[in-house]
Amino acid sequence: MTAFRSATDFDVNGVKVDASRARIDDGPVTADSRVEVRGRASDGSIVAERVKVVSASDDMVRGVELHGAIGSLDKTAKTFVLRGVTVSYAGTVTYERGTEAQLADNQNVEVKGALSADGKTLNAVLIRFED
Repeated sequence: MTAFRSATDFDVNGVKVDASRARIDDGPVTADSRVEVRGRASDGSIVAERVKVVSASDDMVRGVELHGAIGSLDKTAKTFVLRGVTVSYAGTVTYERGTEAQLADNQNVEVKGALSADGKTLNAVLIRFED
């Protein structure tokens, strides 16, 4: 957590999280908590559906994870849109069950990565092709 205003209003890696309607697992959420947040991106912040408090050694602490169908694929810019979030695959990316050449609109994928400083782009580190 990079900023803590309350158990339902905090920042993770500089991205504002609204957890006012989220289910909290393994809580409470405190200023020194490590959390996994699931929800949707909205105007540079995350509207959380679920917040899980995790220990520092928990391998669930990995960044942002999205699942869905690729849209607006731009092979020149190395970006696509997934669940309303722009995903960049311009950096070092590990591919599972496929390759970069197989990226296509409507292809179902799982993407893991970190949000950019402005909270609007997910910089992918893992793209896994799904059935």
